[in-house]
Amino acid sequence: GAHQTLEDYLESIGIVVDIAVNNVDHIDRVAQLTQKTNQFNLTTKRLTVADIEKLIRSEYHDVFIGNVSDKFGDSGLTVVVLSSKHGEHVMIDNFIMSCRVMGRRIEYAVMNHVVEYYSAQGFLSIGATYLPTAKNLPVKDFYPTAGFREVASEHDGSEYQIETQTFVPSDASFIRMRDHG
Repeated sequence: GAHQTLEDYLESIGIVVDIAVNNVDHIDRVAQLTQKTNQFNLTTKRLTVADIEKLIRSEYHDVFIGNVSDKFGDSGLTVVVLSSKHGEHVMIDNFIMSCRVMGRRIEYAVMNHVVEYYSAQGFLSIGATYLPTAKNLPVKDFYPTAGFREVASEHDGSEYQIETQTFVPSDASFIRMRDHG
């Protein structure tokens, strides 16, 4: 009825996120998202096509690309997570999402997926950085609300961490994640 919750609504529209890792087909779009996205962009480091290609081809980095769709259509490639591997530790170097898919808990579903991905490979901990800008204040609490704890805070940013074995996933179960290798 008229009083359905946001979650009921989100469940009813059938959100699907197709996640690909290190897929070279979408380098242009990934670079574009790093350059143009200001709000949901945890570090706002701008990267070129050459930068992205280098990351994808490096065994020490991963580039996750999410394509979001629902029953109303396809929003396209709108989520990017860039990470680097340091021994048994993974660092999320940036997490970017197009403003047109904000407000649906997609970021939490993707974060759960990324943590599971590395947990399954035996990584013990995952860190993340938030660097504040004039425009990305809406995401200043993203890592804490996604289950990370603050381990360091400076005026120019904050560092967060989780242990993969004790991580508690955020609720985003109404979103279907599909792995596209």
